[in-house]
Amino acid sequence: MTKVQTKSIPILLDGKDALIRSQTGSGKTLAYALAVIQNLQSLIPHVTRQSGPTALVFVPTRELALQTFEVFQRLTLPVRRIVATCIVGGQKRKSEKARLRKGSNIIISTPGRFIDHIENTHCLSLAGVKWIVFDEADRLLDMGFQKNINQILRSVKEQSKIKQQVVLLSATLTKGVENLVNLALMDPVYIETDLKTEKQAQIFVDPYTGLNVEKAMLPSKLTQYVTVVPSKLRLVTLLAFINKKSNLEESGKILVFLSCRDSIDFHFKLLDKMAEFLDIKVKFQHFQLHGGMSQSERTKTIQDYRRVKSGVLLCTDVASRGLDIPKVDWVVQHNSPGNPVDYVHRVGRTARAGKNGNALLVLSPAEVEYTSLLTRFNIVVQELKLEEILFGLLEKKQQGINYNVRIQMGKEEASKVHRKLEELVHENKMLKELAGKAFVAYVRAYATYPAALKHIFHIQNLHLGHVAKSFALQDTPSEFLLSLKKTVGSQALRQMMPKKSIPKSKSESSSNTPDEIAK
Repeated sequence: MTKVQTKSIPILLDGKDALIRSQTGSGKTLAYALAVIQNLQSLIPHVTRQSGPTALVFVPTRELALQTFEVFQRLTLPVRRIVATCIVGGQKRKSEKARLRKGSNIIISTPGRFIDHIENTHCLSLAGVKWIVFDEADRLLDMGFQKNINQILRSVKEQSKIKQQVVLLSATLTKGVENLVNLALMDPVYIETDLKTEKQAQIFVDPYTGLNVEKAMLPSKLTQYVTVVPSKLRLVTLLAFINKKSNLEESGKILVFLSCRDSIDFHFKLLDKMAEFLDIKVKFQHFQLHGGMSQSERTKTIQDYRRVKSGVLLCTDVASRGLDIPKVDWVVQHNSPGNPVDYVHRVGRTARAGKNGNALLVLSPAEVEYTSLLTRFNIVVQELKLEEILFGLLEKKQQGINYNVRIQMGKEEASKVHRKLEELVHENKMLKELAGKAFVAYVRAYATYPAALKHIFHIQNLHLGHVAKSFALQDTPSEFLLSLKKTVGSQALRQMMPKKSIPKSKSESSSNTPDEIAK
């Protein structure tokens, strides 16, 4: 058993409320799942599906709910009379109501969906609920589920005459989590897997909320890197990294975090087309995962990605919390998450369960100060040189030549590859449209960094021409600038185009060139 399982299972079996803090990938889900099922089995009279809900498990995302359900499903398989079910958005309510009517003892759900059933599913009774688990409690609160959680606790209290055992699991200890502990837990036991943490605890001000946050724990076998890449080289650098790990080193799985679904759509389609026009042969299968996909598509993607031995998953922060994907070798953050807490959860997708893992953070020269911010959060990264990543564009037989010669060859190959990418996007109507949408979405997302981080991630630091090149656009077409004017605003757009002005209407910019728009 892992440390968290050894420490927590006896306490949970003893019926005590608990707050469990442990690094990601440490086996927390299995710990509370085993305890819940063991306690259910020991109840007299025996629990059957007709007994109704006795345990509620709440998680922040659909993917984590389905993954947690799989754990319970495997554990309850030998115990036919105990039934677990999963109810989340994206599924048919009628089917969920039928399952609840037939009888379920363990319900894994997201708070919003469960409230929907409390209000609209009359056969759902909470009178027999004995256990409540809030997994990823910090994320539940970050995502605005506080009111839903309060309503759930009230509903259980109103319907049930018995005391519930309540368990909170969280990688970080925020003020919101502390408030939830005070509200929901009675004489809780605090379970900490790293004894050094109490002695070394530091307080960090969360830039998103202004709240004090205790430093989070990182996987013990995680190696963290940062590379500094000018905006115009971001695309070719990502492709070089993927090619280096797939063709040259034959690494396993890579997770690439991007800022938005439009960016994922573009990169995913580009990988589809790339091998047709370039010398790079990407052997990896590639997948995409974002909130714009249907639940069935998201579930299939995760299942397929788990099955393959090697592959690239392009994803948003939908994949940053709780998902357990085996043997992820690298997590690449192509866009900074901003909040160091989110950084911790992203890199926690690798180096799980005691295995080795690597994480790479990509920053622009203007964003380098972010590494100092991470250091305050007890996160130390080492530099991976851009020139060495570009070695991934060279052939295998060229990897053994003189280091300085390889650097020059890598730079030349990067220019060559980027020209081909621009030609590919320019000539392909679908790719050009996707690139334009991704360009706009990237700038829009960049403008949403919180005020506390504006000194690092300020929209004025963006060079629109270079950002356009990071999506293989040969220039910055007028329609994209006009779209940015509508979404970001004229003032912000002026900051990115100093000493130039923005037109007040489309009629003032009949030309398709950005220079004319800025006149």
